[in-house]
Amino acid sequence: MVWIGTTIHQMVFTLLTDSSISKGSDLKGKRIGITRLGSASELAVREALEHFGLGPKDATMISMGGIPEILAGMRAGAVNGGILSPPTSTAARDMGYRPLLHIPDLGKEFTFSGIAAKRSFVQNQSEMTKAFMAALTDGAKIYKEDGRAAVRVLKKYMRAEDRILTGGYKEYDAAISSPPYPSLKGLEALRDSLVDSTPQLKQVDLRKFIDDRFMKSR
Repeated sequence: MVWIGTTIHQMVFTLLTDSSISKGSDLKGKRIGITRLGSASELAVREALEHFGLGPKDATMISMGGIPEILAGMRAGAVNGGILSPPTSTAARDMGYRPLLHIPDLGKEFTFSGIAAKRSFVQNQSEMTKAFMAALTDGAKIYKEDGRAAVRVLKKYMRAEDRILTGGYKEYDAAISSPPYPSLKGLEALRDSLVDSTPQLKQVDLRKFIDDRFMKSR
């Protein structure tokens, strides 16, 4: 496999909480909803706890399965807060939950989403790969430069209210990579987050898995 483009270079999550939590230190002893252990949502909670001077054992992370399920757990009182992404994070704000921390505000690059392909496909179908990355680059540019067009397309496929989509658009705007270069720094941050569970990753040279020629040719 080769990594040919990074589309989102930040963890687009917000830690939202109920009324029992008004500041970072209040997270101690509380239950925080994540999608599952080992996921980016767990890493986001760990980053938040560290930011507030707490350790991963100071709060209990509860696997809920998915982002909408986390919000459902918050509404049911099963957890005191949760790590949410748009459009669910926008809906949670409307319900009165407190945005305690927007994870991208920590300023850390992280490969949240991107494009990978089989090396053999990239080699044998280089023109198709180049055309795909060109289209992806143009799409990212339009997203960042024409918010009205971006929300219009999001509405077509997501079938959500403009207000909800606009809130999500704003959260993703800064995190979208334009152009979507395959960032080594972002992949290294991803690798570092997995070292505890997969120690052998520490020895892997990630540069061997990056093919940036389709972006360099732009």
